[in-house]
Amino acid sequence: PPLGKMTDWVNTTCPHCGAPAKRELNTMPQWAGSCWYYLRFLDPRNDRQLVDPKIEKYWMGPGEKKPKSEIRPSTGSRRTEALEGRNPKSPGGVDLYVGGAEHAVLHLLYSRFWHKVLYDLGCVSTPEPFYRLFNQGMIRSFAYRDGRGSYIGYHDIDFREDGAFHRETGEKLAEGVEKMSKSLKNVVNPDEVIAQFGADTFRLYEMFMGPLDASKPWNTRDVPGVGRFLHRVWRMVAVGDERWEKEFAGYNNPLKPYPPVAKDKGGTIPRDEELERSLHKLIAKVGEDIEVMKFNTAIAAMMEFLNLAFKKRTAFIQNANDRQLTVPNNGQGWITRDQAERFVLILAPFAPHIAEELWELLGHKESLAYEPFPAYDEAMLVAESIEMPVQVNGRLRGRISVPADASQDAIIEMALADPKIATQIEGKNLLKKIVVPGRLVNLVVK
Repeated sequence: PPLGKMTDWVNTTCPHCGAPAKRELNTMPQWAGSCWYYLRFLDPRNDRQLVDPKIEKYWMGPGEKKPKSEIRPSTGSRRTEALEGRNPKSPGGVDLYVGGAEHAVLHLLYSRFWHKVLYDLGCVSTPEPFYRLFNQGMIRSFAYRDGRGSYIGYHDIDFREDGAFHRETGEKLAEGVEKMSKSLKNVVNPDEVIAQFGADTFRLYEMFMGPLDASKPWNTRDVPGVGRFLHRVWRMVAVGDERWEKEFAGYNNPLKPYPPVAKDKGGTIPRDEELERSLHKLIAKVGEDIEVMKFNTAIAAMMEFLNLAFKKRTAFIQNANDRQLTVPNNGQGWITRDQAERFVLILAPFAPHIAEELWELLGHKESLAYEPFPAYDEAMLVAESIEMPVQVNGRLRGRISVPADASQDAIIEMALADPKIATQIEGKNLLKKIVVPGRLVNLVVK
């Protein structure tokens, strides 16, 4: 310790016996360094100061803005301020600190104490160390006991539809959700999960389990579902099924990346408008969810988009005949290269390994880590049409699809023209027509 260099202070006389003695040098716990490590990370090679004041103020100071040259390109969303630097009203400190509640006393409390001492000494520019603290939930695990109360490890259990059974004795085991512990024999080994399902599946399942701040049980039996999602992503972007490969060889071949707009013998297949609009909504949704750490809902949104994409693909293939395409919706069809690239970019933070592979298969030589988050068009977030329920005397009788900007008179006219509604009001007097914009239509008849 540094005190050891002060030999005049270290070497002393024992106050009890008068014999030569040395003063105790270990005056701090070994975890004291963790109380201020975030400051040292700012300037780790400084051998003269704890941290350079200019560097500390740049990263930790209140309301500091980053130089324009360091600002990432805006995604066109409400997250622009977050990308441009710290909120001008921020009191400063670490922008976001993620840590479990179990560290609240032994780490965070003492870290705050150290920081306030450093602030009083003039070593730091902010009175508080952390601007925002987020406590993640604990991932728990199922634990199994036999009739004697002894815990049974996963490797000794047969899992069946009607429960968990001891592999040797056949006894049905009692199930409970507990904190992972060796004594409870319910520890999940990440290496085993990765070896079986892959690192991306492991990452994705952890984020998809539920809200980040909620405690939730790990269930290995649910992991394959996330793996199937990634398999479908691969199929969507890189590998077509046999029908696709036979009918449209080269359109979606990973060795020959398909063009931005696919073509057939008769001309160009336009980009599907519904799929494009859904992709813009997906980019906005995932971007916002990442900022507030709602990773599970971001993944769910990607799954919904994938379902729509495969629905479009099925329609495209089923309506194609020897490259002379007869595709519904004015010839619109399967996902384009540009759409595939944007989807891969938003998937990358969640499943980086498969995203890098797909990015390369799409013909890119540089890592997608250097690519900005894809932009979206605000105008594409507004639905062209909306579905509105139609009530007759307060009871639901049907639904109609209307343009998003339709007037109330036009909405009433479409409701009255709907065959199901017309049957309900036939021969009756229409007393009142009520339209709640964007919500519902109610017709009062007698």
